[in-house]
Amino acid sequence: MFETFKRAVAEAAAFRFITFLSSDGAGYKRPDNSVEPSIVAPAIYPKEGKGGIPEPIINVLSDGDFLELRTDLDSVGSQANRFEAALDAYLAADSNLPFPRLEIRLDQETTIRGLLPPHRGADAYFKATQDPNYFAKMFEMRVGQVLFGADCTKLLERFPTSLVFGCWDARDNPRARVTRLLTSRIEGITRISAAGLEGRETSAIKNSIKVFAGAMRQDPEIGGSCTLYPRTDAAGTSYWELTPRNAAEKLDAEKKAKGKGAEKNPYSLASNGLGDIIGPRSLRGVRIDYAMQTTVLSLTALRALHFPLDGVTSTKRDRACHVYLAALALLAYELSAKEGYFLRSRCALVQSDHAPIRQMISSKMDSSDLSWDHEQTDHLQTALTIYKDAVVDLAGVGIEFPRDTTMFQARPGLTELIKKTTKNHHAAEAANGEGE
Repeated sequence: MFETFKRAVAEAAAFRFITFLSSDGAGYKRPDNSVEPSIVAPAIYPKEGKGGIPEPIINVLSDGDFLELRTDLDSVGSQANRFEAALDAYLAADSNLPFPRLEIRLDQETTIRGLLPPHRGADAYFKATQDPNYFAKMFEMRVGQVLFGADCTKLLERFPTSLVFGCWDARDNPRARVTRLLTSRIEGITRISAAGLEGRETSAIKNSIKVFAGAMRQDPEIGGSCTLYPRTDAAGTSYWELTPRNAAEKLDAEKKAKGKGAEKNPYSLASNGLGDIIGPRSLRGVRIDYAMQTTVLSLTALRALHFPLDGVTSTKRDRACHVYLAALALLAYELSAKEGYFLRSRCALVQSDHAPIRQMISSKMDSSDLSWDHEQTDHLQTALTIYKDAVVDLAGVGIEFPRDTTMFQARPGLTELIKKTTKNHHAAEAANGEGE
């Protein structure tokens, strides 16, 4: 099995995985036995410019008599974070799996594991340690990624996920980017008839699958608007009384005392969770027929990387490193698949009955089933076996990962800075009504 995997890494152009998904609240059947599209929460990205409403990314493709609308449910960057989080969770549970484990100690109680910072090996957290030189020389690139490809040894030894999922240094050299070897995204697929849509604006076609929400809560007992006023009886028991005039007078006095003219009325029914609470018109989701996760590991990009020892490059060493990185990518993918598909947009998906597509793409762009899949049916166990064999090959060319975690001490003051910014962030959320 491992030899088959090694040949594929050396010869194929890419590995491709396509998983078909559906909403965990799948659409119900209509009387004609067709299925009502499910409503799912799409990924929302900030709209360019000021005052715009964030919109999901929807692409419209023509497919004969149908239009296929593809909505981004999970972006490439978000998928990379999910894969890395799944890998981090597994490493935390299995301390014997060989991997370069790094941690940053903020104080006696708090540490940050090396797979958690968002910019991976280029993240500012690592540069804010008392040993920044350990990380700095990994990113000595003057003209981008071409020079970097000539020597990836240090990055593989310390941050192999930076090579698999990519990273970039936003501060020291914004042009120095480590491109991703593994890309993945989840799209919602909606098929609609093209009949009668000739000449319609693309935006109108996209809006046809969007579902909007207005009222956030409708009270079954109390309707309309009135104002509450808190009172206390002779026995000291607090109660509410509907006295709009008194409440309004009290509210006006409070506003004048604070020097503000537009305070939220604390005595309204809505402020106390009663009555009809009407929210702004917002996007609830999009209707999809199904979702599709497409994951591709580029082996041609992988083979462009080199791993010299003392400045000397060897084919044997390069191939062992290529196989290790491919095995790491495969393991992260399988671990993420086991974790499930609850996305950060709160979109919950499950695998559909349609069999996943697991292919090897040749240099001539022909596709075939992954050859090692025929030997094993448990994909995660297969990936773990391949990964462990790749680690053994890596040791044979002089690269071994430490058994113990490498701990780095944060610079003095970093912990206090994090606490201060976190406190300010929570205070801003509360002021904007965004906190829980």
